[in-house]
Parts: sequence; structure tokens; C-alpha cells
Amino acid sequence: MSEGFTVSARQTGRPAALTGDRERECYELLERLGIAYEWVEFSRQPETTAEAEEVDKALGVPGLKNLIFQNRNRSRTLFLLLPREKRLDAKALAKSRNITRLSMVNAAALEDLLHTHAGAVGAMELMYDMEGKLELFIDRDVLDGPFVRFPPNADGRLVRIATSDFVDKLLPAIKHGYTVLEADDPAFTGAEILPEAPFAFRKMRRSRQQLRLSESRAILERGTCGVLALAGDGGYPYALPMSYAYREGKIYFHAARTGHKIDAIARCPKASFCVVDQDKIVPEKFTTHYRSAIAFGRIRVAEDPEEILTGLRALGEKYSPGRDTELEEEIRKELAAVTVLVLTVEHLTGKQAIELVPQPGEAPANEKL
Repeated sequence: MSEGFTVSARQTGRPAALTGDRERECYELLERLGIAYEWVEFSRQPETTAEAEEVDKALGVPGLKNLIFQNRNRSRTLFLLLPREKRLDAKALAKSRNITRLSMVNAAALEDLLHTHAGAVGAMELMYDMEGKLELFIDRDVLDGPFVRFPPNADGRLVRIATSDFVDKLLPAIKHGYTVLEADDPAFTGAEILPEAPFAFRKMRRSRQQLRLSESRAILERGTCGVLALAGDGGYPYALPMSYAYREGKIYFHAARTGHKIDAIARCPKASFCVVDQDKIVPEKFTTHYRSAIAFGRIRVAEDPEEILTGLRALGEKYSPGRDTELEEEIRKELAAVTVLVLTVEHLTGKQAIELVPQPGEAPANEKL
């Protein structure tokens, strides 16, 4: 630590001396919402890794990066909360969100958007995003931690609050939603993502219980039966159990050539498909330890011969593995009588019981029925 740099012990309650109205407004909002907070103060902004780590230790919260990007014509502004050590590929982030070139905002843009400067940027600045211009993205590791930290709209101090209070109280109060950045997000991996759906699917209210995209995909891959929901006769939802096979963003089913399913698909191609991975009853706790995934998308009758064969082979390999010769014979015999349905996944989400959510530093739960 450089000479002259000091950090206080963690303290509670509003500081006696405030730097201005914006810091006062920060504490007033937290107190009005019943959010407990603690804070530390330091003699100047950290300039070295050792100084930053000294602040982390005093506050008891790992360091965060607060990144703000804008696209070329400034029609979209992205605010990202990431662990300090995490590397992000801005080009991949832009490509995966269909954004033309993202760049970090400059000092003038920060002043215009949030009336602040680089050293004071933090999540609390969102309370001044009155027009909802900023799209908030929060890294999963941040959400899984016990605390979130931010400057209290001022230099020289950092505040910490419980992550649950941040998500369940603060963000709703300032009318700000958010998107979770999972470990397998293209912004970190460059991997392909699901095609963008022509609809803004709602965010999960209890985000701590939301599964990573890779975990939801794994449920689809290992499941053996799910419930397909369609728009049925007379406006009634038509939900039916179905065997299926999941391959590269598509779910394949086989069905008869006529019937309720075919009529429902012709009426409306929008569908959802739910797979329950686990549902262990815990009677003494009046609950269940569940884990499930739901895929949303558009379903159609496959017409291309190659796609039909792809679907039938995927189903056969899943339910009768190691019987390739017999499978091809079965396909040849039944091909004229069956229909292959294809659900192209546009949105995939998964959720687990709070009891299965790993605590910081723990491995994910893998409880079996």
C-alpha cells in the first residue's frame, strides 16, 4: 500500500459529514426502503492493486467493475456490473445483442446520463436514470455473492448492502430491471446464443434461483419426458406429456399426421415445453426440492426429408441407444405414418428450489430423486 493511503473500519449508520445532496439522497433512499447498509471511507482513490485489495478487505466485498457502453448512435446504453477480475469481450457482447459497435462512454456522456464522473460510478447512480435509458446487466457471480457494493453517489466512500436487498428492494424501487450475465454468455465465451425472440420475455422475479443457460440446456438434454403446451380447441391451453430429443437449439417430437396437436399448431405456432429434472418432496419442511426448465419458441411440422430423418434418428438414439441397424429399419417401416414436429427454442429458462442454490464457494447441488 502506498504511503498516505488509509481505509477506515466498516461502519454502520449515516456518516456524520456528507459530501453533498446526492450522497444524502442515497442514504435516504436506503433508509426509506428499510435496507441496512455499512460503509468504509478512504483517504483517496486506490491507485495500486494492494490498495484496492485493502479496500476489499475492509468492506468485506470483492471488487466490482462498473462498465457503461453505448452503441454508435447512442440509442442503447448498457450498464454492466462484473467482478473486477472478469474479462469481457465488448465485440461479442454487441454481436450477441444485435448492437452495432459498442464503446465505453466518455466523461461528457457520463455527466449527461447520470450527472457523475468515472470515479463515482456505481449501481446507486441508477436512481438518477429517470428515463430508463440504461440497460442493466449483472454478472451471475455478483448475484450469487452475499453483498453488493457501490459508491454512495460520492467519492471517498463505499457502501455495501445485502444482495437480496439490492435485487428485491432497491432495483424495484428505482424501477430498474436487469439481465443476468451467465458464465457461458457470448460476452465471455463468444459462443452462439439462442436466436433473438420477437418478444421481451419477463425476467425471473427470484433471480437467485434462476439456472444458468448451460444448466437449463443440460436438463433438456438428459430429460426423458416433458409437457408441451399449445393453443388448444375453444381457447383452452392444450398441455400434453411428450417424449422428445433436444439437439442444437431444437426440440424434436414425433406424432400422428392428424389430431389435436396438428390442429393446434396450425392455429398458433407459439408453444412452450417444460421438463422437470427433480421434484423431491421434503414433508418436514412443507416444500419440495425442485429443478426444471422451460423452453419457449415456435413449433412446426417438419417438411424437409433430411430434417425429418434428423428428428427420428435423434429420438431413436436417445431412447434406443446402440441399435442403429434396427433403428434405420424402424424408420423405414414407420416413415409414412409419422410426423416430426420441430420446436425452435427462442427463450430458455430454468429454476431450482432455494435450498439447491449453492452458497458462495460451494459446488452446485446435484441432489437426486
